[in-house]
Amino acid sequence: MNNAGPDTAGDLSSMARDDVDNVLRLGVPLLDHKYIQAKEMMKKTESKILIALGFVVHVKHPHKLIFSYIHTLNLSDRKDLVQKAWSYINDGLRTDMFLRYTPETIACACIFLAARTVEPPVALPSEPFHWFELFDASDRDVEAIAHMLVNLYNRKLPNWTALQAVVEKAHEAKMPKKDIEDEKKKAEEVAAKIIKEGKEKNGESNGKGDRRDRSRWEDLTMGLKERKFTERRKTKR
Repeated sequence: MNNAGPDTAGDLSSMARDDVDNVLRLGVPLLDHKYIQAKEMMKKTESKILIALGFVVHVKHPHKLIFSYIHTLNLSDRKDLVQKAWSYINDGLRTDMFLRYTPETIACACIFLAARTVEPPVALPSEPFHWFELFDASDRDVEAIAHMLVNLYNRKLPNWTALQAVVEKAHEAKMPKKDIEDEKKKAEEVAAKIIKEGKEKNGESNGKGDRRDRSRWEDLTMGLKERKFTERRKTKR
């Protein structure tokens, strides 16, 4: 059973046909079987993630909380603090903090870290208790998120080529060699077919556009001629 790729050429065609216009318009390299296989694998992986999350994908973003909290701390004049905390929240989307902590805690942690990294640093209230406890955030969670962000910036970039080789090796291990060859051949045929259809469609569209342009030009020319003729008659009168 083929679990990694589509079962029919029709599935591949419907999957990649939407990309033809962009391929032709942007002049990117032509579609090949690897692109189609990678796209199908990505779609299946996305489905597995959605199932694991129980299709609960609504996230309450903490961005707007930054303004409220900084205003409460009477630091609204520190625009750099707002911008820095906002950037930390955006970068936090590259981690799993949004699945592990509440928006209020994330907002506090980003302000906590931003106050220590802006120039000059901002001293936030810590007596009689830490300021973020006012927003139901614990020092343990705030520091954990701050360390998560710092580690994110210190992390080495992954070797994407090596990772891709591992994925392809695992993919081939799950499939018989004959199925892999059949899938590759099928993907190549579909890619060639949709590219050909896209070129033909693009050519027809350009032809229609040229005819429309000529028609508009003829209408404009006729309109100018009629206007000049009318002006001449008025002058003679």
